[in-house]
Amino acid sequence: MKRSLLLFVVLSVLGFTSTTHSQLNIKANPVALGIPHANLEERDTLSNKLINIAFFGVDRRSTSDFGNSDIIMVVTIDMESHKVKLSSIMRDTYVSIYARGKNKINAAYLEGGPRLAIRTLNENFDLAIRDYISVDFFGSAKIIEALGGAEIDVKPEELEYLNNYLGEIAGIDGVPANFVKKAGVQRLDGKQTVAYSRIRAVGRGDYGRINRQATVMNALTKSIQDKKENFIQIVLKDIVPNIETNLDYAQLFEIGSGLLRAKSRKLEHVRFPLDNASEGVMIDKIWYLSTDLAKTTKSLHGFIYDDIYPE
Repeated sequence: MKRSLLLFVVLSVLGFTSTTHSQLNIKANPVALGIPHANLEERDTLSNKLINIAFFGVDRRSTSDFGNSDIIMVVTIDMESHKVKLSSIMRDTYVSIYARGKNKINAAYLEGGPRLAIRTLNENFDLAIRDYISVDFFGSAKIIEALGGAEIDVKPEELEYLNNYLGEIAGIDGVPANFVKKAGVQRLDGKQTVAYSRIRAVGRGDYGRINRQATVMNALTKSIQDKKENFIQIVLKDIVPNIETNLDYAQLFEIGSGLLRAKSRKLEHVRFPLDNASEGVMIDKIWYLSTDLAKTTKSLHGFIYDDIYPE
């Protein structure tokens, strides 16, 4: 079964990682995952060259909690070209959540964990996703450390907010913060990279944060490929204990070994919904990102299945 360990690691460094445990057999019932008919499942079947995986970055303080999924992505792996595409879904997108009514899409994970979160993606965007990776921000720092950190160009206006997040992390885990002292290109350690990826106050809120997450992913892709010789050891010691997924070791290693040979060191990334298909609205004094779901689904499918890149 074809999956991407390279992707698995890269996504695990976006500011969130969790403890591995057997969540549930979410593959067992397609209807429960919002996959209503066979032709959808055929399109995304494991035998095809394109594999879609849901990735959730979960904001939580305990592994016993679900938490909101503040990072939501559809990860597309082309097994023939070893191309990896990331489709970020804005967390405030106003969608229907099964048996819960309409809400921000990030609430689905809090309400029903990965099963409901996957179902919400499938039903709103006409997908047939079965597999997932979930992470929170504690373990991700350990993974980044194992990979040697990430080289990031920290902008002057980002520095204060990065250090504020470092202070928050230090207060939670009781370890003194290693504050970033200056802006510019530098190698950030695990916690510093996590803090950088969480910045919202610079660059249109979540829009800027999604761009930073893409920056981190690309930096870690390079780190991963630079550590090919030690990668199996890193996977077993530092990655597997710090993630939650329904993918097994054999699936991860099979695909990871293939993608480590990929020519490209840069991931392809698009944020959805697009600006021309969405607008902010106030409903009961709460801000939501309203979108034309038909238009967004069309552009998302174009990117995933047909390599059509939105302007």
